[in-house]
Amino acid sequence: MADKSVRDSQRQKVYDAERLAFEGTAERDAPFRTPPDFRKVAECQEFVDKVLASPAWKYLCPLGPDSLAVTDGRGRRRGAAWVEGGEIAMPKCTRRRYYLLHELAHFATPSGVFASHGPEYVSAYLYLAGVFLSPEDHAKLVSAMASRRVKICDYMGSGVYDGTTVRHVTVAESVTVVDPLPASATSCLTCGQHLPGNRAKFCTDACRYTHHNRLRHERGEPERQKVCEACGTEFSSSRKDAKTCSARCRQRLRRGVTKRL
Repeated sequence: MADKSVRDSQRQKVYDAERLAFEGTAERDAPFRTPPDFRKVAECQEFVDKVLASPAWKYLCPLGPDSLAVTDGRGRRRGAAWVEGGEIAMPKCTRRRYYLLHELAHFATPSGVFASHGPEYVSAYLYLAGVFLSPEDHAKLVSAMASRRVKICDYMGSGVYDGTTVRHVTVAESVTVVDPLPASATSCLTCGQHLPGNRAKFCTDACRYTHHNRLRHERGEPERQKVCEACGTEFSSSRKDAKTCSARCRQRLRRGVTKRL
């Protein structure tokens, strides 16, 4: 979920474009008309591992994750990606190549810095689609994005790396291309991810915690073994007041406290 300060105004347009490209209709909440590409979670995991191990992923996100866990997403109507948790949930009806690429693109454009489905995200998504989908499916997706007037931002470069050469990504003229990152753009102090302007020093809470823990380790502050109050897993932290193992668990704990109050 994107930070509240970053408006995710293109979310529905991106969803509509995907349905139009691959299901033949832009009707919201319409059932899938085509069979899924993968039947089992293991097959989805194999495809994700292939993407993460490819030169194309390293070109797109040099400091991105090397591994992600794919779960069955039981009880969900849509797929979902948790960037800080390194997890992708894929219900049976969503187990398709383009859907997995949709979720993987979120790991290249951290929410809170960029809109979850903003121009930067769409640029990363089309990049992956140009490499891992067929030329016909990629063309259909680009055309659908154009018809829904989805904005893109080619902040990663002017082409797509397919493992051998850099080839140009054809974008329909009706797609609005916004300006790339400004000259004043900074980078995350932990992972090096681009940040627009001088608004932040870290792209996610996880990067901020990693940076501060690294500083504490350099100062010689001892780490303490603790148990997460939200999920019950053991974790180490040099902070005396640490109660949870991740930002996601901290949010869960806060929701639980709110409910009890």
